[in-house]
Amino acid sequence: MKNYYTIALIVVFFFCFSSITHSQKSKESGTISEEAWQKEFDSLKAEKKSLIKSSKSLDLEIDSLKLNSVYLDKLKKECDSCTYALVGKRNSAELVNFRKYFEESEKILNLKEGSYSDAKERYEKLLLQPEKCLPEFAERLFKLKDKLRYWPHDDSQHK
Repeated sequence: MKNYYTIALIVVFFFCFSSITHSQKSKESGTISEEAWQKEFDSLKAEKKSLIKSSKSLDLEIDSLKLNSVYLDKLKKECDSCTYALVGKRNSAELVNFRKYFEESEKILNLKEGSYSDAKERYEKLLLQPEKCLPEFAERLFKLKDKLRYWPHDDSQHK
């Protein structure tokens, strides 16, 4: 039984090998002339030069964009430091307590937890802080004002 498999494997290998060599020999009839080959070679050589030139141009553009990115990062850092200085802080790390209080107030107002007077007191306390002017808080504070406006309350508490 093993011999049959071995013989079958040899026959299959022989047919595969012969068909590969036959297909390689049949391609010889499709050769191109020396002139056509030279034209194709010159065309591909010109295309290579064009691609290399394009690649160098793109490399220069990438380097320019990297420098621009570094400059913009530096400028952003300077702007952030000026913005924090306007509210009496040196950097965003000094805003931890205000950020925490702001987020707690946001949660209370969004979920309508507690009483209207407590929520209004928190909102007014936020308004007294200079940090409210920072871009990260300004729009959110405006939304909190709307939430407070639509808070269910009775007329005796509303001023």
